[in-house]
Amino acid sequence: MANSYLNSRGSIEMEKTGGDYFEDLVSRSLFQDFRRDDEGNIISCKMHDIVHDLAQYLTKNECFIVEIDDEKEVRMASSFQKARHATLISARRVGFPSTIHNLKYLHTLFVARVVNLNTTAQPPPNLFKHLVCIFNSF
Repeated sequence: MANSYLNSRGSIEMEKTGGDYFEDLVSRSLFQDFRRDDEGNIISCKMHDIVHDLAQYLTKNECFIVEIDDEKEVRMASSFQKARHATLISARRVGFPSTIHNLKYLHTLFVARVVNLNTTAQPPPNLFKHLVCIFNSF
């Protein structure tokens, strides 16, 4: 829904449409290991390994994960420049790579810290001026 993959079907709410799509994928065994809440609603599941591998292959130039350390500057590969979704993982208190500004088509940026959970990653100044497709949720 957040990435505009769902089409509106008249007066039907997008949540209902998304739920219908999800149930269709469940019926085709694309998900497994379901956890349900007390009311029977699915709260988590895993994608089947084969489906996961296919999804990674199909999105190899649209999604990527980069681990950042403080020993070297991270260079975003040229294949990442048209990426829509990125995850930056840092084990220490390390800033954003300066090459993040090159990702002009980025829609989603997730920043994760493995250690030092009490620290927050501050985006570089004017980040959202360069990344015009991203939704600012900081």
